Amino acid sequence: MAAFLQSELANVDRTEIMYSQIKTLINQGGDGKLYIIYPDLCGIETKPGDVLFMLTPNGTTILIDTAAEQAEEKVIGFLRKIDVKDINYLIITHPDADHIGNVQAVAEFICETQKGRIQNYWVNPESSRDNRTETQNYLAGKGTVIDNAVRAGDQLIIDGVTVNVFGPEM
Repeated sequence: MAAFLQSELANVDRTEIMYSQIKTLINQGGDGKLYIIYPDLCGIETKPGDVLFMLTPNGTTILIDTAAEQAEEKVIGFLRKIDVKDINYLIITHPDADHIGNVQAVAEFICETQKGRIQNYWVNPESSRDNRTETQNYLAGKGTVIDNAVRAGDQLIIDGVTVNVFGPEM
């Protein structure tokens, strides 16, 4: 039992150290390296979904997907811990609930709680399934550039990092 607790405490300490390091890197505008972070969504009873945070070599922030609604506390908690104020690119890979579930909560957290902004919002044209028009309208009202026709073949180059879109095929 004691070994388990020590292991868990060590895990928490490593996580807090990582959050602190990412927060520092965001504030200093990167360090020439690409960082990819999968926030811990463990403990969610249903499928938590996907969320991925990237920090490019020059400090550009990219959030890919926002997980399922049941993971809102963990997603917002992660963003709070790294103290991200601005997201340069919020990218939703597809409109399944476990990928887009917290998009409005993330938008409001960044724009209202953090007093920051989301510069670009990318979604794909499968929007007929769940287009979250309220989020697109909300972000457009905040000055976010909306691209809701992202599809296979599109490419984004940020700080020397190439993001290739492989789907959907349309």
